[in-house]
Amino acid sequence: QTFNAIVYGHIRDGEYDLAAEILEIQLTKFPRSRAALSLLAYCYYHDKQFARAVDLFERLTTLCPSVECYQIYHIQSLLKIGAIEEADAYIIKMNKRKQQLSQ
Repeated sequence: QTFNAIVYGHIRDGEYDLAAEILEIQLTKFPRSRAALSLLAYCYYHDKQFARAVDLFERLTTLCPSVECYQIYHIQSLLKIGAIEEADAYIIKMNKRKQQLSQ
C-alpha cells in the first residue's frame, strides 16, 4: 500500500492515533508540509487532543492565512480546551484582517 492509502485508511477507520503516528514522522522530515500538518491537526481534533490541534491549526493559519477552515478549526480547538479569551482575541484579529483585505 502507498503512504497515502495507509494514512487515509486509518483516518477512514477512525484510527486517528495510528494515522497521527505516521504523520508525526512525516512532519519531522517535512516540517512545513501543509498536507501533513493539516491531516495531523485533523487527527488530533477528531481524537479529542485539542491542545495539540490548537498548535497545528495555529501553524496552518500562519502558513496559509487565507484558508478559512483552518481558522475555524483553530477557534473551535481553543474553545474545546477552554481558552475562551484566546479564541475571542483570535476572532477579533481575524475580523480585522478581513476588513483590511476588503478595503
